[in-house]
Amino acid sequence: MSTHFLNLKKWFTITPVKNTRIFTGLIYIVVSFFSFLFPNIQQLQSSKLFLTALFFIGVIYVCDTIVVNLKGTSLLREIRKSRSNLISFLIVSTLGGILLDGVAKFLGGLWVYPDWSNLYYLLIFIPGFAVYWVVVTESYLATKTILDYFKRGVTVIGRSYAYEPHLFSCFGILGIGLVIFAGLSILGDFTHQSLPLVRDDSIRVISAVFSINFRDVLLLFLGSWLVLEFLEFFRKRASLIRDILHGYYVPLIAIVLGSTALSFLMELQNSPGGIWRYTNWPLMSYTFLGLPVVVWLVWPLQYITFLSLFRVFTTKESNEIWRGDTVR
Repeated sequence: MSTHFLNLKKWFTITPVKNTRIFTGLIYIVVSFFSFLFPNIQQLQSSKLFLTALFFIGVIYVCDTIVVNLKGTSLLREIRKSRSNLISFLIVSTLGGILLDGVAKFLGGLWVYPDWSNLYYLLIFIPGFAVYWVVVTESYLATKTILDYFKRGVTVIGRSYAYEPHLFSCFGILGIGLVIFAGLSILGDFTHQSLPLVRDDSIRVISAVFSINFRDVLLLFLGSWLVLEFLEFFRKRASLIRDILHGYYVPLIAIVLGSTALSFLMELQNSPGGIWRYTNWPLMSYTFLGLPVVVWLVWPLQYITFLSLFRVFTTKESNEIWRGDTVR
């Protein structure tokens, strides 16, 4: 352990040029909190978006540099390596955005974007979620890389257990079943009421629209994740559950730690201006730092779902998501 700390010290003292992006990123993150010092910034949509963008870029700079220095790989480099890699990532991040906003925002009514018009939302959707998912993935990879560094590497899956094909097939069936059950529940609730699904102002305000039960939101995400676990196994790739079965718990710990750190910083940075505001959550009266406690508890779900989605539908650019090895 002491050797690891000495190596980290050497990294910061001998290679300051390589770490310029870390210090630049930290400056960006600090500046993004200026809305606390200058309340007038909160009234300007462009200023709020600029500060949020600074925060995102700062997190990406810090996390990507950590992974590059400790492991020699870079998510940004892989995404930009070819046009097909970039297109694949944009497709996956857009699908993730549709899943997240489509289910949680529009069906669940769990948040609004008070400053955004419908047109602005459509224009910013693809680039916005692409950057957001890079932030999520980089924060996870940086945390996982640090944990792997002190753990002295990862544990490689040499061979699947005999029961894994049956287990992951059951996951796929169960996942489809949960999605169908939630879909039927939503359809049943919708047919027994008179509110519309969306209104013209649903992007920015709490409209009088139909919203699904929070239970169904969770079931849709859980079902989707189990289907993705099956697809990862079917494509002969590692997965979160597969790592756990083989005694490699670093990805799970990295999701918990990474999502906790990012959610704290991101929600704090957003709190003065409020590019997004939470609505319609269960147990709204129970809060932590002004937000419903349930918001903090479900943050890891988006990590699990998106990382799995990313691993299923991409190749080398997502190699490091779980083990980064070839599963036989």
